[in-house]
Amino acid sequence: MPECVTNNIDEAWAPLAQWLRCNGRQAFNTETGGGNTASCQQFLCEQTKFQAQNSDVFLGYVGWSAGNFDPSYVLSEVPTNTGSTWTDTSLTKACLAPNMVGALA
Repeated sequence: MPECVTNNIDEAWAPLAQWLRCNGRQAFNTETGGGNTASCQQFLCEQTKFQAQNSDVFLGYVGWSAGNFDPSYVLSEVPTNTGSTWTDTSLTKACLAPNMVGALA
């Protein structure tokens, strides 16, 4: 599974936050995600935490998972169903779920 290599904060999110503030604008991240790996969990959690800490300009985010067209898709965020229990992917649980750990810290 491919690894993530950056949280994109220094190169993209921080400059965008500054631009939004300077121009009296706000943004909504309509597509974000990564693979279910430790590196993607680290970097995506850092990104969503940064966005939460800058909620004056970032209104939120949507995890992009390409639906369930292919459950083996590397960026899938589709939960699995076992009987009557749905289980989120590790990335969704850690970084994208509504009550993710540390989101508003």
